[in-house]
Amino acid sequence: MIDIITNVIRQHPEWLATSEPKLSWLKVSTPSSGAAGKIGKVLLLVFEAGVSQPTLCVKTVRAYSDKELIIRNYHNLEGAYASIKDTKFREMFARPLGLYDDGATIFSIESACIGAIPVTQEQLGVVLERYTAWQTHLASQAKQVLGGEDLSAMINAVLGSLDLPYDVEKVVRSYVEAHPISPQIQIPKLLQHGDLTPDNVLVSGNQVFLLD
Repeated sequence: MIDIITNVIRQHPEWLATSEPKLSWLKVSTPSSGAAGKIGKVLLLVFEAGVSQPTLCVKTVRAYSDKELIIRNYHNLEGAYASIKDTKFREMFARPLGLYDDGATIFSIESACIGAIPVTQEQLGVVLERYTAWQTHLASQAKQVLGGEDLSAMINAVLGSLDLPYDVEKVVRSYVEAHPISPQIQIPKLLQHGDLTPDNVLVSGNQVFLLD
C-alpha cells in the first residue's frame, strides 16, 4: 500500500512543502482499530525529509470490507471544508486532497493538522469559543430551516430508533408531550461535528482543529 500511496502523492507535488523525494511514515491506529479485530481505521502520517512535522495524513482501513468508513469520512470532510473554505474558519479542518479506491485498496489523503489534545480548562474554552463561532457562521449562511413540525417528527423518529425499554420511552415521551414545540419555531439546519470529544480535537495556541 505504501508504494501506491507514494505514487499518488508524487502525482501531486502541490500537496508537499518541499521537493525532497524521500518520504517517511508514522502509523497510528485509532482506539477503535484494536477493539474489534480488523475493524477500524488506521492513520499514516507522512513526513517530508528534513521536516519535523507531518505534511499529510492518510486514512485507510485494516480490511477493505470496511471501506465505507473511509468514504463516509472523506465525503463528510469535503462537505465541512466546502462550507468554510473561503472564510476564516477554513483552518479548523484538514484540507481534503484525494480519495483512492481500486477495488482492493482504499485510502484518503488530507492535509495534516498539527496540535495537541486539549486537556486544560483554558484549552477547552478555546475549543468551545471557536466551535460556537463556526456554528454561528453556518447559521448566518443557512439556506434550510426546520419548523416545529419538522422537529417533532425528528424527535419521534429518534425515539423510535433507540429501542429504549418501554418504561424509559414512556417517561421520555411524556416529557416531550408536556413540552410541545411551537409550530412557529424555525431553527437553521446546520452541519455539525457529531462526535466532539477531546480525542477528535487538536489545539495549537488559539488554533483549533476538528478531526473526523
